[in-house]
Order: sequence, then structure tokens, then C-alpha cells
Amino acid sequence: VHTQVHGLLNKIDWKVFINEKKQYVKMAYNPDYNGDYVEGKPGFISKWDMFAEQLMMYVIMAGLLDDSQLSRDIYNQFTRHNNGSFIYPPHNTLFIYHIPLCFLNLKGTMDMNGIDWYENAVKGTMSHINTAILFQKEYPTFAKGFFGMNASDTKQGYRVFGSLPNIENKLDTDGTIAPYSIVGSLPYVEKAYTQLDKLFDIKNLYQTYGFMDAFQTDFEGTWISDKYISIDKGIELLSIHQLTNDLIRRLIMKHPVIQKGLQVLQFKTK
Repeated sequence: VHTQVHGLLNKIDWKVFINEKKQYVKMAYNPDYNGDYVEGKPGFISKWDMFAEQLMMYVIMAGLLDDSQLSRDIYNQFTRHNNGSFIYPPHNTLFIYHIPLCFLNLKGTMDMNGIDWYENAVKGTMSHINTAILFQKEYPTFAKGFFGMNASDTKQGYRVFGSLPNIENKLDTDGTIAPYSIVGSLPYVEKAYTQLDKLFDIKNLYQTYGFMDAFQTDFEGTWISDKYISIDKGIELLSIHQLTNDLIRRLIMKHPVIQKGLQVLQFKTK
């Protein structure tokens, strides 16, 4: 399996995706006019110049590039919004803390800058819990103890919500909760366990393939999404897996590309 994975990774031309002058990684490429996210001329789309779910990408890249200093420069270049307690993504959407740690076991480690990304995820998750408590009078779903401003289906379609703090200094939510917010928080906060039990009490939320993507309680009743969204179910599965035998992360952490990448980025045990 390691050989197959290594073969796939070696097909990536990282140099094409790196802007060395400004030291960031380009986010995606779409050659099609009128293609997804293409505005005007097709080509590269946006950039990973902020703390987001791509954290694991920097480790992979550092394990494959010959230029260790370039890998470190790019890793250090992305913006880290810091409120003095923890680093948060620009919009402070919950899944961003969780996705990298579904693949990388960074608990008990710190990077070259002294950042403990596991503890950061704990604090980021707590920011969502605390925000939900602050706004529980405005949103009945929060009044029931549910938390997590996330990306999910809503009454108005797919939305990406954000908690406080964020760079807009404004809460972005309509009170919708995605169950994967709770399940994805299991490795980080005890409250997720009590709220998980409460999810099962919501009629029709748990169906054939598990929890539906989202729900919202208001003064007229409870709305439940009619969708399953695969990436959201993936976070649920990988988060639960961390609490069982953790095979996926154990295999990933043993891979030589990951081992080298962590070494290049000077991660060390605390």
C-alpha cells in the first residue's frame, strides 16, 4: 500500500502549484471556461494562504520536495489569526480544526513555532461551544446544547457558517447544526458525548445511512435535511475511528513521506 500511495504522490508536480515569490500554494486548477469557481480566464483558482483544512498538505509536500527550506518557508507563510489563546481560520468554521487531525495524529507534538495543533483544535472546538451558549436565546437549536457552526445543507441550500472569533467579527449562522459537528468533536471535548446522545432523540434525524446532514430547531418546529453529504459522513467515520483502533492514522503516520515531512517541518514530541 505504501508503494501505491508513494506512486500517486510522486505524480504531483508541486512546483506548478507553488508561488515561490509570495510563498503560498495555489488551491486548485480548472482549465474550463465557465467551470466551477472560474471567474473570467480559466486556470488556477484561489490560494492556500491561511490556516485551513490543508494543514496536512504541507506535511506531504515537505516529505516530497527536495528543498526543505522552501517547504518550511511555505508552511510558515500562511496566515495564522491568533486571539492570544489559539489560532483560528478566517471564518472560524469548525471542520477546519478537525479534518487535518482525522489523518495526522499530532497529539503531544508541536511544530517549529511551538504550535500544538491538537490543543489548538480543542480550543477551537471550545470556541464554538462558548459561542453557542452566548447565542442560545437567539437560536433554539443552541438552547438545547448543540454547537458547531459548520459547512452543511440548510433550509437555504449549502452554506458555510462561522463562529466567533473570526476576521469579520460577526457570527455567521442561522442556527443550523450538522451532526458531524458533534461527532467530529468527540476526540476533543467531553460535551460532544452528551450531545451525541441527544442527537438520537431527534425524530427522523438518524436514518438508513446514519445522521442526515443537518437540522434546525426554531419556534415552529424542527427542520431536517433530506441529504447525506459524503465528506461530512467521512469526518464522522474518521473521528469515531480515532477513538477505536485508529488504524488509518497509524498507517498514515508510518508512511515515509509523512515521517520525512514532519521532520522537515521540525515537529517534535512535547
